[in-house]
Amino acid sequence: MNLTLLKARIHQYLSRIDQRAEALEDLYQQQQQYVTNWDLTVKDINSMIDRSTNIDHQLWSRSNYYPIESLIAFATYGPEMVRDSFRDLYVEHKDFSGRVDRFLFHMNWLEKNSQESIYKKTPHYHNESTVFQYLSFCYPHKYALYDSKDFDQFLNDIAAKKRSNLPPLERFVKVCRIVLKIFKSQWESHHFENDQFPVIYSQYPMLLVSDLMGTVNSYERK
Repeated sequence: MNLTLLKARIHQYLSRIDQRAEALEDLYQQQQQYVTNWDLTVKDINSMIDRSTNIDHQLWSRSNYYPIESLIAFATYGPEMVRDSFRDLYVEHKDFSGRVDRFLFHMNWLEKNSQESIYKKTPHYHNESTVFQYLSFCYPHKYALYDSKDFDQFLNDIAAKKRSNLPPLERFVKVCRIVLKIFKSQWESHHFENDQFPVIYSQYPMLLVSDLMGTVNSYERK
């Protein structure tokens, strides 16, 4: 990637960040709701999922996209498989691509096996972007929100190589962490009119990386 272009992109973003206050605070509140209520040890996992997510928010519910509805149905059919799917996804020392693949495999299995008794909708709406929503909310310092088109456009904007030896999702994680490191170097010298930005930065820094890449704006458009 071209560091000069990346630094210029970050500088431009920070100069206009006050215009992003409403959208950023909104998603920050969604993340806080999730991390405050998410607990796989509770007996009633359906109620826990419902408390952790605002099912009416466009992050979780929009045209032809209803992952939380399907997740609650799956938890009714196979609560222990849902618990185990998230436990495996959230174990950081395991291979990243393997965790994502297994999680989506489990969602596919639950969709197939619960259709006759519980779940009537197809598809189950869980995809790679959904997985990153779960990861980003659980690990806000490590994972950003993911949209493949936004990421490809961002790579093009900073003149990054089109091909990589890394699998696409692992490349996304690596690029986000590089961006965050450079982002931090410019953050300290910037003055913010909105007092909430330092709070968001300290607790959910990858949200700002997501917004820098255009992914937060994508949610607003959908």
